[in-house]
Amino acid sequence: MAKFTFNRKSVLQTGIIVLVLLLSPTDALAAGSVDDGGMRAYKKIFSVGKWIIIGKWALDAIQCALNGDYDGIKQKSIAYAACVALIILIPSIVFQIEEFLS
Repeated sequence: MAKFTFNRKSVLQTGIIVLVLLLSPTDALAAGSVDDGGMRAYKKIFSVGKWIIIGKWALDAIQCALNGDYDGIKQKSIAYAACVALIILIPSIVFQIEEFLS
């Protein structure tokens, strides 16, 4: 039987995801069209999510700098920039898929 180990990082990441999902307006989709409600939910999630990503990046960059791992800072910065770019591009990707399928 596998032994359960308490991983603080995984618990923190799961807690942040649950918090973002709980803060997202679930009734926004009922008011108006699905696209309007979806964009409102996206804007709220993006406004919270970008600060979570920036804060996590800053903590990781400081930790790498204290350890003297400057290549790690570069790698983590690129990874977090890719996450922010993906979050920004999600609506346009969805609209492109919608246009392609219709």
